[in-house]
This record gives sequence, structure tokens and C-alpha cells, in this order.
Amino acid sequence: MILLAGNICTAFGVYTMVQSHLVLAPVDGVILSISNHYNKAYSLCKNCFDIKMIISTIILCLVTRSLLYGICVGCIIKWFELKQVSLIRS
Repeated sequence: MILLAGNICTAFGVYTMVQSHLVLAPVDGVILSISNHYNKAYSLCKNCFDIKMIISTIILCLVTRSLLYGICVGCIIKWFELKQVSLIRS
């Protein structure tokens, strides 16, 4: 329940920062710049970026033959929550 509440608060915070054009975290700023440059929805660019980062993490861990670090249940839950928030907003 705490993880769910934290992820919802984080998703809401990112949404309000993007809408108000406040100073963003570096990753969110890059995604906002990409979405503005290609005239695509921010939520679409964010989802594509997150998926690419998860896939690159899996590939790098397989190449280096190490354990999967950085991908946990919270990352996947966050991605689904952000997807639902972006669908509601659209």
C-alpha cells in the first residue's frame, strides 16, 4: 500500500511539473524536449523511454552475465500507473 501511494504521488508530481513548465528532473526534461521536438505526446515519449531503459538494462545484464539490477516490481508498477494516468488525462 505504501509503494502504491508513493508511486501515485510521484506520478502526480511529474504531471504537475510538466504541466506548469517548472524545472524538471534531467530525465523528464530530456523526454519533454524530445516530445516537443517531434510533436508527440509526453506520455507516449515517457513510456517509450521507460521501455527502452528496461530493455537496455536487461541486455547489459545479460551481456555482462550479472544479476538484474535496477528492475524491480516497483518499476513495473510505476510504469503501469503512469500509463493509466496518461490514459485518463488524454
